[in-house]
Amino acid sequence: MAISKIDFDKLKKGFELYDNYFKNYEYTYLYRVGNEDKTLVVRFSKANFQHLTGLSYYRGPKKFYEDLADNRID
Repeated sequence: MAISKIDFDKLKKGFELYDNYFKNYEYTYLYRVGNEDKTLVVRFSKANFQHLTGLSYYRGPKKFYEDLADNRID
């Protein structure tokens, strides 16, 4: 199924935000459950972006990221 230009532009904007602020970063979230302090470490990589979009891509998540970076999603 083809993606519309409007949807592609939204996807590309999300990609740019992910690329600038999340890719290859690690964020640590501290929170409390009852009286217990908890830690959640979240690591972001190229392969994670496709999952966040909810899309499937026949070439796999890492290639999805690279193809989107090169404007070559087909």
